[in-house]
Amino acid sequence: MAQNSSTAADGSLLMGEQNNQYYLGFNLPYGETILSFSWDPTTHYIMSGLYILYASTTHNPPIFRTFTAAFALTVNPVAYPLVCTLGTGSQLFCQADGTVYTDFVLINANSDGNLELGIGNGGGSFVAVTNLFVEAV
Repeated sequence: MAQNSSTAADGSLLMGEQNNQYYLGFNLPYGETILSFSWDPTTHYIMSGLYILYASTTHNPPIFRTFTAAFALTVNPVAYPLVCTLGTGSQLFCQADGTVYTDFVLINANSDGNLELGIGNGGGSFVAVTNLFVEAV
C-alpha cells in the first residue's frame, strides 16, 4: 500500500498483471488487477505467483515490472530483481543490482496521467515520492 505521496495512490493497493513486462502501479485503468504478493525470506524477492518484481532500466528512474526469472534473462535493456527487507511498521526497503535506493517513486510512464511505480535516488523524472508498506491479508 502506498502512503505519504500526496497523490491518489495514497491508501491504494499495488496493481499489475501476472504476465511478463507489465507495469505495476496504483489505480491503473489498463485492466490490471490488485495483486497478492509474497516475500521470499531466502532470496528477499517480492513475488506474485511465479512472477518476480524487477526494476526495469527502460525509464529513469527504474520502473517496476513483473517477469518470470527465465524471461528476465532475455530483457534488453536490463531488468534487476528487487531485493527487499521489511523495516519498522512493515515498511518496505529495496535494492536492485546492488544499488540501494532511498525512494519509491510514482512515474507517469506513458504520459497518460496514470501512476506507475518505480525506484530511485532523486534523479530522473517522477511525479512524487511514496512509502510502501506490506499489508497482511
